[in-house]
Amino acid sequence: MNLTVTGKHIQITDGLKSYMEKKMERIKFYFPHLIDVHIVMEVEKKINHKIEITIKGDGKVFHSEFKAEDMYQSIDGLIDRVEIHSSVPPSESTLVGTGREAGQVEGRGIYRFSKSGASY
Repeated sequence: MNLTVTGKHIQITDGLKSYMEKKMERIKFYFPHLIDVHIVMEVEKKINHKIEITIKGDGKVFHSEFKAEDMYQSIDGLIDRVEIHSSVPPSESTLVGTGREAGQVEGRGIYRFSKSGASY
């Protein structure tokens, strides 16, 4: 698994990176064939800490994001969200697309975790 952690308006400290790597151990259970994981940590207006994750594996791409007042809370919330929604069947998540018309390629696509049309 290739893990990339990027920061926008925040310096990624060793503590943040090791905390994220520790939490990623939980994700490996749900995605046994991970190829690439890209995490973007961002601070918006010094009060919102936003984290985005893109997981590539098994011919699928999963994307989710989470905001909180603290970066560690954002990490915990994001990992919890990914764990909860990793068991959601693709028919209940939103298929975003692959460059071709979404749904034309069976079993492939970019899934954005959502509920009732609201993107997380």
